[in-house]
Amino acid sequence: NVIDDFARELFLIMRYKTNKRLLRTRHSIPLVICGENSNAQTDICLIQKKREFLLIVQDDKRFYNNKDPEVIAEAVAAFQENNRMRKEEDRILNKMVIPCITMIGTYPRFYLVPVTMELSNCIITGQYPTNNTEVLCYIPKIPKRISDGMK
Repeated sequence: NVIDDFARELFLIMRYKTNKRLLRTRHSIPLVICGENSNAQTDICLIQKKREFLLIVQDDKRFYNNKDPEVIAEAVAAFQENNRMRKEEDRILNKMVIPCITMIGTYPRFYLVPVTMELSNCIITGQYPTNNTEVLCYIPKIPKRISDGMK
């Protein structure tokens, strides 16, 4: 996919990939929903060498304009997987904010998805959390004319 290639190259140019961080494409992250094992499929993700997910990118290939549920599910999967890996070292997190980006064509949307242990456990067991989760989203203004550029 051209958009995935563009995003990956952009991360490479910006030096997100180092000897301690990997850029992965089409990476599947285990996700438990209502007691069932599933997977969340990222287009691009940034992973620290110890397999800790740091950033998720999802491309809207169909131009539906609503990748919010999918990218939030991927953030929850990243939290669950991060804690599964941290459990071995007794370093479990109670909360992690996962930065995410969705691409609709070449236009990005930026998210900060706070995932808590309560939210993750409720998703695992199929229950409603008692506390709300507020996802922050920034949508850059898209110009009417290409010559105006993004603002």
